[in-house]
Amino acid sequence: MPSRFRVTQIGVAFRTLGILSLLGMALLFLQSFMQPSWAAAWQYLFIGGLAAIVASGLGGLLGLIFGLPQSGVSVAKSLPGPQGAAAPTTASDDWYSDSSTLEKIATAATTAIIALSLANCDRLAERFDGVATAVGMAMQAGVGGTLDAAASSFGTALAASKDGKQGRESDEAFGARHKSSLADLSLAQAALDRTKNNTKVPGALLLGGYAVLAFATSYLWTRRYLPAELANARLAMRTISRQDAEDAAALEKARANKLEQGASKVDVDPALAADAVAKAQDPASATRSLAPNLDFVEPGAVLDDPWKGRFGGKSSDNRAQIAASVRELSGRPGLFLVGIAISGRDDAVRQALAGSSARLYLHPTFPNPVIRPVTFDANGEVALTLVAVGAFTLGVQFLPGGELLELDLATLRDAPTAFRLN
Repeated sequence: MPSRFRVTQIGVAFRTLGILSLLGMALLFLQSFMQPSWAAAWQYLFIGGLAAIVASGLGGLLGLIFGLPQSGVSVAKSLPGPQGAAAPTTASDDWYSDSSTLEKIATAATTAIIALSLANCDRLAERFDGVATAVGMAMQAGVGGTLDAAASSFGTALAASKDGKQGRESDEAFGARHKSSLADLSLAQAALDRTKNNTKVPGALLLGGYAVLAFATSYLWTRRYLPAELANARLAMRTISRQDAEDAAALEKARANKLEQGASKVDVDPALAADAVAKAQDPASATRSLAPNLDFVEPGAVLDDPWKGRFGGKSSDNRAQIAASVRELSGRPGLFLVGIAISGRDDAVRQALAGSSARLYLHPTFPNPVIRPVTFDANGEVALTLVAVGAFTLGVQFLPGGELLELDLATLRDAPTAFRLN
């Protein structure tokens, strides 16, 4: 409940900040079209919008720096390792380490900004006033001339107030003139201050307002959502690293068991399949010894796929089935990991198949023996992993009865296109 409450409050805060930003833009539009001409209106809108964008950028950058999360303990300890191994529990045992350079820079920058701001509050306020006044002057067409006139009047009144007696001017005349000069100086000062304030207010509202809104938005997003994004990126990298390790192990196992297809299926010699049948018929062959009285399936007329159609064309019947999955090996374009599963259709058949054998007919581009024996486990299943460069028809001859099933891997809809077309 507390977590849900916090998420809701963050959403309310984002909506509030967004509404305030839109209101600010709406007021800027309204104020711009209150200018004396279209040219002045577009100038007001363009300069004001540019100031809001710049202020938002700076405020957002500060919010990111102030809210940037620090690297914590590795989350890998909650994930299983490759091949069922124990997962790493510390960052040193992980597949890679996070870079903390940006975090160190953000920490140093945050400390420096706070220290300099506290030590130079007055100077920063003066600088902000100057920038706000400059932006306001740039927004309002003709205000520069008004400000120059007010400054000139102030200068003239100031000079007159400092004049001494002129010639034989009496004390009474000097006093009256000096008093009038001081009054003019006060009026000129008021006019100058009023002109500066009129130019400074729009600039200050845009710069300060959008800087604060962007800072708050960036800080809240950085604190609430950026850690999750970083964690997801770390998890994705860990998943890729784990997949690489698992695929490398599967590739080595397939090579050790001679279950890796040759590099190319182009111009397959049809005699290879016939030769595989001849070798399997040798009395010393393990495949032959399984069922010496059962004939082997002869290759067909399809040159690059000799077992296609030779096993009845079906991958399942009312007794058993063949299933397969295909995915590309991580980091090895052109090589595909093929998972083969042969099993009974129901519990009774699986119990009957447990411990029995079958002949598996592979493509001639696999190393000999192309026809090899497989044994069903206690669950009545056979599972093996092949490494292939392209699709082919896999044949299964159940023993001792000789039932036949085949699976054309090119018909697997979920298989990669490059695999199915090769």
